[in-house]
Amino acid sequence: MPYLDLFLTIADDHCGGYLYVDLRDGPLRGGVGYCSGEENHYEPVWNSTAQLLESVADAVDAAVPCM
Repeated sequence: MPYLDLFLTIADDHCGGYLYVDLRDGPLRGGVGYCSGEENHYEPVWNSTAQLLESVADAVDAAVPCM
């Protein structure tokens, strides 16, 4: 899937990959996905930014990687 103007980049891994919020209308709206930097957009990893932040907080508390 090519990059769309309705994907809002919210984080960058400095290796070409990034996290984005899907702003398109439909069932995936608000989902947070990952792109490897080679225009490979995957299905959302999290259903919302709130779910992303909860996952990050849980990972920090447990001292484990988030994903």
